[in-house]
Amino acid sequence: MNDYNFSDLIDVTIVQKLAEAHYRDAGMPIGIIDAFDGSVLVASGWQEICESFHRANPKSFERCLESENYIKNHLHDGEACKYKCKNGIWDIAMPIVVDGTHLATLLMGQFFYEGEIPDRDFFIRQACEFGFDVDGYLTALDRVPVFSQEKVDHILAYNKALACFIADLAERSLRQKRAEEELILAKFCIDKASIGIHLVSEEGNIRSVNEYICQSLGYSPEELCSMTVFDIDPNFTRDVFFEHRTKLSTSGSSTFETVHRRKDGSTFPVEVTVNFLAFRGRKLTLAFARDITKRKRAEERINASLREKEVLLKEIHHRVKNNLQVISSLLELQSDYIIDGKSRSIFQESQDRIRSMALVHQKLYQSRDFAQINFAEYLESLASHLFFSYARNQEQIELSIDAGDLFMGIDQAIPCGLLINELVSNALKHAFPGDRKGRIAIALHADEEGRLTLTVADNGVGLPPGLDFRDTESLGLQLVNMLANQLGGNIDLREIGGVSFTLRFKLNGGNQIS
Repeated sequence: MNDYNFSDLIDVTIVQKLAEAHYRDAGMPIGIIDAFDGSVLVASGWQEICESFHRANPKSFERCLESENYIKNHLHDGEACKYKCKNGIWDIAMPIVVDGTHLATLLMGQFFYEGEIPDRDFFIRQACEFGFDVDGYLTALDRVPVFSQEKVDHILAYNKALACFIADLAERSLRQKRAEEELILAKFCIDKASIGIHLVSEEGNIRSVNEYICQSLGYSPEELCSMTVFDIDPNFTRDVFFEHRTKLSTSGSSTFETVHRRKDGSTFPVEVTVNFLAFRGRKLTLAFARDITKRKRAEERINASLREKEVLLKEIHHRVKNNLQVISSLLELQSDYIIDGKSRSIFQESQDRIRSMALVHQKLYQSRDFAQINFAEYLESLASHLFFSYARNQEQIELSIDAGDLFMGIDQAIPCGLLINELVSNALKHAFPGDRKGRIAIALHADEEGRLTLTVADNGVGLPPGLDFRDTESLGLQLVNMLANQLGGNIDLREIGGVSFTLRFKLNGGNQIS
C-alpha cells in the first residue's frame, strides 16, 4: 500500500494534541516520524539538545538520520526498538503499520535512565567537534529528563497501545478512502459507459443518470433527475408503468423495445433492459437504454431486400410451374394424335411425372416459405390427381395418407414426389384388376435424428412372379431405384398380402419436422 501517506489517513493536528497531553502528564518526549521521507509529523517535549543542537547542525543531524535508519531497519510490528543514538541519548521507537505497510514511527525518547551518569567529557568533545557553544550545550544536557526503568516500561506500554490505536484508525480511514475510490471509479465507469443508464424510483421518478443518456436526450443531469420516465418515453403511461413494475418484481429483469423523446421533441428507437432492485426498503428500477436507430435502419434494409427476393422467388416458381404445365399440355395435345393405346399411356405417364414436379413449384409459389413445402399437403394434391387419372372406380379403392406435419425442401421434394408418383400410379394401374376393391396407404414419418421412412403399400394382387424390381425393363421401377439413389436412401420390397415399398433416407438439415 504505497498510494497513501500517514498524514493522508490521520488528522495529525488531533494526534498533536494527544502528544502534548501525553507529555504534560508523563514528561516523556514523544513524536511521530513519516516512514518514507523522515519528516516530523508530530512532536511534543522534544529537548533543546536535539532541536537546537543535534538537528540544527548538518554534521550532527547526519547522526540523527543514521540512528533513525537503524531504528527503522530493526522495527517489527507490535514490538519496540530501544536504541542509544550516536549523539548519546536514548530513543525508543514503535512502528505504525497500516495494511501491512510501515507508514510511520512513534518515537519516545531523548532521555537518560535513572542511575545512568552521562559522560560529560563525551558531550564536551562532541560540542567542540560540531562547533556548539559548550556552556549552552551542557546546560541543555542537564535539562534532558531522567526516568526510572519502571516508569519507562509503563510509558512504553501506553505508547504501544497508542500506536495500535492510531494504526487501527488509519486502517479504517484507508478502508473508507478505498471504498470512496471504488464509488468514484464505479460512477466514472457508469458515466463513460456507451449505453444510457438511469435509476428510477417506484413512482417513476428518475433518481440518477449517466453522461450517455444525458447526451442522447439533450438534457443536463439536473434536468433529468427532476423528470419522470413518462417525460422521456411517450409509450409509458402511469398505468403501463405500474403494470410493468408488477411483472418486473416477479421476473427480476426484462428487455423490450420502445422509443425515447429528446429535449427537442424528436424520438428515436431504443432497446431497454430493466432490472428490479430492492435496496434498504426501497424498490428501484435500474434501466439500460441502447439507441438502436442504426439497427432498425439495417433491419428495414434487410426486410426490403427480403421482400424483393420473395417476389423474385415467387415469380420464378410461378414461371417454372407454368412452363411445366405448358410441356404437359403439349404432351396432351400430341397424345390426341396417337392411336396406339400403349404409346398414349406412355405420354400420360410422362404428363403425370411433369405434373408431380409442377405441383412442387405450385406449392412453393403458394407458400410463405419459398424454400420448403408442407409435404403432407403436397401428397394430398398429388394422390388426388393420380386417382382422378388412373382409378377406374374411385369408390372401390381407399386411399390413406399419414405424413404428419413435415416440411421438405425442393431438392428432396421433387425426387420424393416423383418416386411416390411412380409407385401410386403403378398400384392404381395394376394392383386392382377388374372390379377388385382395395386400399393404398402412403406413410411418411421421421425419427428424432431426422431419418425419414416412406412407405407406399397396397393390398392388391402383387407383382408378377419372379419380377426383380431392382433389375427390370419397367421404366417406372427403374425410375424408382434411380430416385431412391438420388435421395441417398435404401428401398426395400415386402410382398405379403399385396406390395409394400419402404424407402429410408436422411432429411436434409434445412427441412423441418413439427
